[in-house]
Amino acid sequence: MVSFDYKSGHFWGEASARAWLDAHLSTVMRFLWEKVDPKDHEEVLKLFHDTPEIGRRIMEDYLASDEEKLEKIKRDIVENEGMIILILGAKGAGKSAFGTLLLEMAHEGGKLCYVVGAEEQTPPFAKTIRNPARATSNSVVLVDEAAVRYGARTSMRALQRDTLGTLHTLRHTGRNYIVVTQTASDADVKWFRNADRLVIKRQTQFAEEFERKPLMRFIEIMRPHDVKGTLYWADTFHVFIKNTPLPKCWSEKMSKVYKVWDEETALEKGREMLQDDYTAEEIQIEAQLHSFIKPIAWWVEKLFQEQQPEEIKKKPVETVQVISE
Repeated sequence: MVSFDYKSGHFWGEASARAWLDAHLSTVMRFLWEKVDPKDHEEVLKLFHDTPEIGRRIMEDYLASDEEKLEKIKRDIVENEGMIILILGAKGAGKSAFGTLLLEMAHEGGKLCYVVGAEEQTPPFAKTIRNPARATSNSVVLVDEAAVRYGARTSMRALQRDTLGTLHTLRHTGRNYIVVTQTASDADVKWFRNADRLVIKRQTQFAEEFERKPLMRFIEIMRPHDVKGTLYWADTFHVFIKNTPLPKCWSEKMSKVYKVWDEETALEKGREMLQDDYTAEEIQIEAQLHSFIKPIAWWVEKLFQEQQPEEIKKKPVETVQVISE
């Protein structure tokens, strides 16, 4: 147990932890009053005592500039391979923009870049792909709106489940995957457990069943509360960016990539995807990202039957008579 004696100005607890905290006391206290809700002070102090290396990282981050932190993230993306970087955040928190910023950093570092998502959100230096497995080795792949594209847990279709399982295997070929999803409850547990990096934008909730509970409690306390803030967590370091910049390649068009489709737009986009050999299920998923929700049967009727010759459409359905013995 740790306690802080306000009269003597010392932490009482394990000797090594007390020595470290005492040496950085003024920085710790300034950090608490500037960055942490007073009701959480005691819990943060306990976290520092129990895991002083985390406390040291937090203080180093507190004293660094946003520019220094972004450069540290860039080195992490470029120099390390085989990572899954999971970006969590509420709707409108800037998740896609930050994912694109990471992709831009990778490009500037000489990496080939891909986007699993809409053509409109793919920056000029990257390629759009439908399957993460099609990316070359030692590349960086941005998978946007992953919870919708690949589902979660019991709701996952077989194809989506296979793709998700492949993702954990593919990173061993040197690929880095940036996976963007809206909330921790939407993210598949495997993503969370296997994530090498966690990026937290403004967040609404966290699923209680996840592992790494001490980390989750820390994130609950330290998470950003506005769209400008970003928490980037790795096993060996973490940074909190107060004012997160937009990517240089960001545009109005990219920011509205998931604008709402009406039926006319959905059918127009669906026909374009059909020409690119998208399946009915893939078209349905893309439409859902634009708040246009229809069952598979609707898409088959509207799009796939358009491709059939008129004589096939008009041909009556044959029936088979079953004769019982």
